[in-house]
Amino acid sequence: MSRIKGLLAAATVLLTLATPAFAQYKPWPSPIPEVPRWGDYDNGHTWRDAAWWWDSQPGWVKQHHPEWWGDFDNDHQWHPAWWWWDSQPAWVREHHPEWWGDYYQGNWYPATWWYQYQPEWAREHHPEWWGDVDQGVWYPAGWWWILQPNWVLQNHPEWWGDDWDGLWYPAPWWWQLQPDWVIAHHPDWWGEFDDQHNWRPAGWWWRNKPDWVRANHPDWWGDFDDQHIWRPAGWWWQNRPDWVRENHPDWWGDFDDNKIWRPASWWWTTKPDWVKENHPNWWGDFDDKHAWHTDQKVASARRCLGRSASSRMEGRLRRQARLARSALVGAKGSHRGPAASSRLERRDARVGSARAWRATGSSPAEAQRRVAGARAQSRPATAGGWAQAGGAIATASAKA
Repeated sequence: MSRIKGLLAAATVLLTLATPAFAQYKPWPSPIPEVPRWGDYDNGHTWRDAAWWWDSQPGWVKQHHPEWWGDFDNDHQWHPAWWWWDSQPAWVREHHPEWWGDYYQGNWYPATWWYQYQPEWAREHHPEWWGDVDQGVWYPAGWWWILQPNWVLQNHPEWWGDDWDGLWYPAPWWWQLQPDWVIAHHPDWWGEFDDQHNWRPAGWWWRNKPDWVRANHPDWWGDFDDQHIWRPAGWWWQNRPDWVRENHPDWWGDFDDNKIWRPASWWWTTKPDWVKENHPNWWGDFDDKHAWHTDQKVASARRCLGRSASSRMEGRLRRQARLARSALVGAKGSHRGPAASSRLERRDARVGSARAWRATGSSPAEAQRRVAGARAQSRPATAGGWAQAGGAIATASAKA
């Protein structure tokens, strides 16, 4: 009897602790609703549960009810997601991170249940549960991608994921089970694993750990909309392109053949030759894991300078390699006349100013004045003195 009293006391404490957390949200129905009753009527108008459909017509389920989450056990008995979460949570976390949901009073409930009874809480605590309402029922992103893909492309390009074996799986599933494939094909699926090794998309991190994002992933571009929902740069380019051009010209990227906006990291990873030809001003580099990262100093400078000044600066830097080669030819060709040497000198000054700007973050005009001053102190009498001038430029850049 004492053990029973102890358990009842512990349950009371847990309930007491849980109640204030939901006090500010929609009141709970009484009694607490059960888990969804997944199933449908067959051709003979006999109602069949989800287990029957998955066992007898899995292809039909994938096409019409991909939100009926579950799997078969070793005895080929199909069980819904809450059965797995209650009996084998570690296995679910490893194999099915796309089965979104949470616990309440010791029982696990899927995301659709939460959106039906506690929608405000779900939106605030789980922005990574992508989905929307259709005819009064909330469906996860996989349902929308299967049944209304064009609507998703138009309204929610930030619902990252892809198809496999007839079902659509969100980015957490791919990062968990196929990370190398994601790095190679979708570096634009921004996110990271939390302390419990659950992969969270950028929106979750920006909402819960914004300082950590600013320090570690400033290239997860995006902002909060009017409903305080964080949207990545692709969403903004899709829905508010004029606002992006005005406020975030540093969100580099372009639309692909399917009219999906991809950030610079995606283009550098999948189509580097195209970037080199069309957008050499998308500066950055690959890390040790071959993940491309934007040069944030340059991106921020572009934003501060404004699009016009930045474009002029970028034009100079695009010519940097060509001008450097021209200068090298000039150094070797001492027979060039004064006019040719003067042209090369002006070009080299522009290159030096661009380098100084990139190294110091000062304006292009200021950097050019500093380099010009250094050049005046060590102007070569002939083209043979270019090596000495180059050293003066490097010194000026370092001091700047």
